[in-house]
Amino acid sequence: DRRSIKRRFEADQVFLEEKNVWSLLVAGNSSEIPPNASDLANIYRLIVERRPRIVLEFGVGYSSLVICAALRENLAEENVHGHLYVVDSEKQWLENTRKKFESDLLEFVSFQYSSISVKVIDNTLCHTYDSLPDVCPNFIYVDGPSGHSGEEEISGEINGLTFTGGRPVVGADVLLYESSAPLDLFILVDGRWETCRFLGTHLRGKYRHRKFVARKFETFQYIGMPMAW
Repeated sequence: DRRSIKRRFEADQVFLEEKNVWSLLVAGNSSEIPPNASDLANIYRLIVERRPRIVLEFGVGYSSLVICAALRENLAEENVHGHLYVVDSEKQWLENTRKKFESDLLEFVSFQYSSISVKVIDNTLCHTYDSLPDVCPNFIYVDGPSGHSGEEEISGEINGLTFTGGRPVVGADVLLYESSAPLDLFILVDGRWETCRFLGTHLRGKYRHRKFVARKFETFQYIGMPMAW
């Protein structure tokens, strides 16, 4: 109910304040949508729990700061060296987020700009970033692109079909990383049901899939390859 959601949000904000990251989130461009403390606290806890060495994020934003703060804790508490590679198609928001980073957090992140193009995979209209970080991630967070018109517009068309008219985005980038990913691969997708459905039918490995409808995210945890491969 609303009261329990409010209590959880307030508790999660306190949690992020204690981790010295909340003040960074609320700085920056005044036109930003306010941060969701519960979503961000969930990401922080997952990074601390899983202790990934390579994190790949599609879509820059508040989560970039939170991920790096969690990687900082992993280094301080567990001596686990982790690094975030974030790719985004909007230079404005890449720079906006970069400015929020304190100097001690910058060592944990690499920013990359890339355009996005329409693709077809198994007769499915989807899209991929044109330039990706050359890494093997343990943890992938899918939170971009938004699909809105503007600088991050997904370019190209297939038989006249585009992603510029409000069609839900369907990201296929994760497929390019799966074959060379570590055995502890974990995928978190934020509120992109069409992308999740696509991944569920096109990922080649076996995954423990969980869907959190109320909180609008899904996870895929790699558990092995099918026997017939």
